[in-house]
Order: sequence, then structure tokens, then C-alpha cells
Amino acid sequence: MDPVQITILPTLTISNYGGGTVSIAPTNGPYFSNSFAQLTAQPAAGCNFLQWLGDASGTNPITTVTMNRDRFVHAVFGTTVVPTSVGGGSIILDPPLGIYPFGTAIRCTAQPHAGNYFAQWASAASGTNNPITVIVSSPTLSVAAVFSALVGSRYTLTVTENGQGQVLPNPRANIYTRGQSVLLSALPDAGQDFLEWSGAAIGSRTPLTLTMNSNTVITANFTKRPRVRVGTPLEGLDEDGFRLTLLGEFGASYTILSSTNLADWIAAGAVTNIYGTVQFTDSTATNLPHRFYRAASDSSTSHYAG
Repeated sequence: MDPVQITILPTLTISNYGGGTVSIAPTNGPYFSNSFAQLTAQPAAGCNFLQWLGDASGTNPITTVTMNRDRFVHAVFGTTVVPTSVGGGSIILDPPLGIYPFGTAIRCTAQPHAGNYFAQWASAASGTNNPITVIVSSPTLSVAAVFSALVGSRYTLTVTENGQGQVLPNPRANIYTRGQSVLLSALPDAGQDFLEWSGAAIGSRTPLTLTMNSNTVITANFTKRPRVRVGTPLEGLDEDGFRLTLLGEFGASYTILSSTNLADWIAAGAVTNIYGTVQFTDSTATNLPHRFYRAASDSSTSHYAG
């Protein structure tokens, strides 16, 4: 049989959570080994390009990828979120950013002014629960809160959640009668802990029983441990090293620690997590049978990831 020549054509996969598109040159390929593909991020009206993740990096909207293997690139676009109050009150957004990446979960807390209560959400939000979570999914997102005046012996309860967790009130309401009891249960997210109450209550007991004899503002404080992710096409081992993704607080700085035995940890590098998701490549991992990672900030440490 005559020899058969096999040509391997690497694939290029582009993804995003909305807010724009990515054009590729050449447009349709095929991409021969070691050829180049130029990517151009094109934000939609009211949006901005923020950063590349995966096999491209940086904040320049035009970048080039070398097609020496299958490549996976994620484009991150962002937009503004506009809080609007109707009546006597305000809205707190967490995280408090100017531009939010598409796909970001924003915790919105309605805070009524004295003599008012929170009635309902409007615009991109709906319902009467407070706080609520809104996912950034459209340009220039608008979140509105409607407040009304209190009458009679009625009181409001505003619960602010600080950190990664939520509070379940029982009964859940925006107005309570004088002397009514409310049970507050603090539920930390997976991998997090409840720390303590602050504001109108102190201590760490949960559930917590409140007696509503005045307008009450209370904060539930949870840990804010970052999470290290290694299981999507954005991460993995390549010729440059082992790439991992860190998900944590917006704007926070973290030290990436590595270990071969889960006992002895050394600093592998540092990252600043501007947009809530940041990637790190350990260039020393290419010749190791295994390595574990964790991320540490000044106050918390993440789960392990191998």
C-alpha cells in the first residue's frame, strides 16, 4: 500500500455569555497546524469588551491565536447596571461595580428610608423578595425598587447579606406588625461558613429570633472564600503549563499556592481578580505527575483543586 499522509486540523471554539460577538480571520478555516487566527471582539451597543479567557488573554479586543492544537477562547463583555428607586428608599448592588461582566450574579438589596417600606421590584427585577439576585444578561440593565409609606403600627425588616450566603426569614414579608416574631436562618453557600450577625443583632446563633418593635436593619456576615476551577475547556495542561481559573471577589488580590502532597504549600504566583474571574498558568507544572492548588487572600483560603 502506498503511504497515506494525514493532516491534523486543529479546531477553534469561541464562546461568550452575551454582550457582543467575536469575528475570526480567516473566517471559516480550516486552520492548519501552526497557522494563525486573528480574533476581534465586537461589543454590542451599550457594552464594553473586558477580557479574554482560555487560550487567549489580555484586554486588547484584537488578539492572535497560534493553531498548534485545539483552542478554546472565551470573550468577556460587560455593561452598566442602573439602579432606580421609586419612593423613599435606595438600592445596594453587590458587587458595587461600574461595569459588570455578562453572566454576573448581582445581589440587589432594597433599603427603605425612615417611614417607608419596600413594596416590589420592577424593570429587570420582579417580585417582592428582598434581597434578590439578578443575572446580567442585557445591555444597560435597569433594576428598580418601589417603596411606599408605612401606616399604623407596622415595621420593616431589612436583611443585608455580606459574603457568600443567604438568609431565609420566616415568615417572609416586607411589613410586620408590632410584636410579631421573625425567625432568621443564615445559610452559607457550599464551601462557606456563617460568621455572625451585625447591626440590630449580634452573635452567631442561627436561627435567630427577632421581635419586631421597630424598623430593623440586620446584616448576616458570611465568609468569602475563592473557588479554584479546573474542569472546563478553559483550564488544563498544555505546552505553557497548567492553567486554572479562580472565581472570587471582584478587585481582590490572591496568592496561588501549590503542593505535591497537600501538606507543604509554596507560592506559585499572584493574581488580581478585577472582573470576578481570573486565570493563572503554572509554567513549572509540565514535568510533574500531579500538583494541587489553592488560592489565598488576606482573610480566606479556597478549596483544594488538583
